[in-house]
Amino acid sequence: MTTVTRRKTKVGIPATFENTAEHSGANVAYTHAELARFAVIQNEPNLRKQFPNIVSISDAVDDLSKPDSHVVVLYLKDENIADIPAKLDAKMPDGSVWSIPTEVIKGGGASTVHLSQQDTIAEVGFPLDIGSVCCIVESKRNSDFLGIVTAAHVYTKGAFLTNNNTFLDASLQAKVAFNGVVQGKWFYKQLLDNQDLMVVQMDPGITVDNFEQLIRFNDQYYSVSDADIGNTEVTIQARNQQYKAYILDHNVQKYPIRYGNGTFEKNDLILIGNDPNRQNAKPVSQPGDSGAGVYVEVGGQKQLVGILLGSDVNFTFVLPVRDTLSPNFKIV
Repeated sequence: MTTVTRRKTKVGIPATFENTAEHSGANVAYTHAELARFAVIQNEPNLRKQFPNIVSISDAVDDLSKPDSHVVVLYLKDENIADIPAKLDAKMPDGSVWSIPTEVIKGGGASTVHLSQQDTIAEVGFPLDIGSVCCIVESKRNSDFLGIVTAAHVYTKGAFLTNNNTFLDASLQAKVAFNGVVQGKWFYKQLLDNQDLMVVQMDPGITVDNFEQLIRFNDQYYSVSDADIGNTEVTIQARNQQYKAYILDHNVQKYPIRYGNGTFEKNDLILIGNDPNRQNAKPVSQPGDSGAGVYVEVGGQKQLVGILLGSDVNFTFVLPVRDTLSPNFKIV
């Protein structure tokens, strides 16, 4: 029996209508999210083989004001759209076949992490490998612990290195400068296909009051859903400036990101940009913004969406961090 694979953060629209997508076979209502997801699963291997300029394929929201609100987005590395299909078929478990429209995003170009440029945090002795700060954390195990969060590729000097993805041994806890002052050390690392996060342990005697410029989240996270696409505005707090952007897609898989030692596919990405329409969007970040916090305000409370990773020519990339931080840390 065929089963539907539901990704954790892709939220479908309730199937309270007979779907208006083109179909043949049994007359059964499916959510458009389910149809689009099946279309991705069934068509992705052949699409990637036939069109090597596709960098990522995503089931994404088009227009939530319509019941048939999902499309299959094809993210390209160039401008070549020759022969790319306008629709994809999805065969459902009941035997019916549905057609789902595609949306093409052209010219992504080289997607890179945002390391470098003058900024707020860097390892002592490596002043050019620098990044921004996401948030303040306290340990759930040690009441005396205070830390700040940045991108793990700041620690690795821009490389994608999956070793030591844990609490670091003392020999790896090099000293770190925050705003040019040596006052911490590397402590905890997670650099994986779906994460790029580093916790810095601050020196004894440093308190939350020493970080008046950093955003407070009171352990509040924001989970992105389909309803946010093109509707929800986020704020990026990077270095000493803020950017505004819109959430444009989420849980994007297999998107190639260039690190210092090669290009690696990243999963679970949130895409944001300066326009609520994906077709018109441009990135809102720049080198040095790696590790910045991205948040929304709900009822006057700032809630953390995730940590900034990098960009291409169309989008800025964000990674959610709740699952990584919450087992061991509380965001202040």
